[in-house]
Amino acid sequence: MWVIGNDKIGFPSYAQNNINWTPDKAFNLVPLTDTKYELILLVGQNVNGVNFKFFGQKGWGLEWKGPGAYTAKEGGNYIKYASDGNFNANATWPSGTYMVMTVETSTSPNELWVKALNELPSYEMGE
Repeated sequence: MWVIGNDKIGFPSYAQNNINWTPDKAFNLVPLTDTKYELILLVGQNVNGVNFKFFGQKGWGLEWKGPGAYTAKEGGNYIKYASDGNFNANATWPSGTYMVMTVETSTSPNELWVKALNELPSYEMGE
């Protein structure tokens, strides 16, 4: 699963390497399982304004665009869908906050969790 968006999203920062709807600059979500993916964005560094979509590949093609593409399981108040199906913020995401978006693709529609965290989440490796 990949992210393509406007000039306000990018890695290592949007200021250094913004995507600006260039498919070659898309970046991938972290696969947690074969069907679950996660994106962690530091507001003010990786994202400053929300305008992006998730894609099934690095480039144009399969794209998930709402409404109807996702069922918000948690944090639906953080996002809304623009008329073109892009994710937008419901309100300004606070600078310095880690926005964690987790997507489960084995369901139809996809399940989506959005969390705002003050610290970078830590994970332990499974055996």
